[in-house]
Amino acid sequence: MKLSALRPLIGLALIIALLAGCTPTTPPAPTATTPNTPTAPQVKTIKVGTMGTYSPFTFLDEAGKLTGYDIEVLRLLDERIPEIEFEFITASWEALFAGLDSDKFDLVANQIAKNPEREAKYLFPDQGYIFVQTQLVVHADDNERTSLADFAGAELGGVTGDYFSEMLEEYNDAHGNPFTMRYYGEEYVDIFMDIDNGRVAATVNDNAVVASYAQTLGLKIKCVGEVLEASASFFVVRQDAGGQELKALIDKAMDEVIADGSLAALCIEWFGEDYTIE
Repeated sequence: MKLSALRPLIGLALIIALLAGCTPTTPPAPTATTPNTPTAPQVKTIKVGTMGTYSPFTFLDEAGKLTGYDIEVLRLLDERIPEIEFEFITASWEALFAGLDSDKFDLVANQIAKNPEREAKYLFPDQGYIFVQTQLVVHADDNERTSLADFAGAELGGVTGDYFSEMLEEYNDAHGNPFTMRYYGEEYVDIFMDIDNGRVAATVNDNAVVASYAQTLGLKIKCVGEVLEASASFFVVRQDAGGQELKALIDKAMDEVIADGSLAALCIEWFGEDYTIE
């Protein structure tokens, strides 16, 4: 074929190629990594130290699940605080504040009351989650002894190193040691059972706790005498920036569950009465 005969075909091919090069291309669809794509908020794990042996506030149920009023209050609050989730770690009473000091825990939940020493070192939320009254605990048939002064020569029970034992020890020291002390591990139920069977004469504890054990275990124990102390229970966090942030979140959630009645309902579920108000 002669070259002159090919020229029209070559020209047509060049025009088609040029037109193809000018065709606009479709931009790629944005991917999941595009900056405009919203990302799920990061949830921070808050490690909670608790004994797990102090029913009805913190204990293991028959299935081995950690529960109790303190634990369920935190789970109720957790529903209102999407930024965090609670992880529960059991420890002895002596290890709870040490764990908070060493950053092993971010929060301690164990029916803890305020005192000047604790307030100087730790942060407490604005609201307590239960208000209780501490009284003398005796056998249900003991209708004669209603104060510590009535227990000269008797043996009283207490958990080693706890606040109730300190109350008994302080009274004993101030009054010439009229009674002796028998110390137990971390199970208050052992003391209550020994009061029921007559091995020890009395102890001190909170009215809500005693009522719960008397009802659930059928123990013959009761609270008597004057109120030795009335106090609220609080969660405890460190006195640092992280603790201040956590306290603010808990304060907001506590206001919500108090306002909508869900905290009171939970307390009634556990104790049969609303102990969330003074």
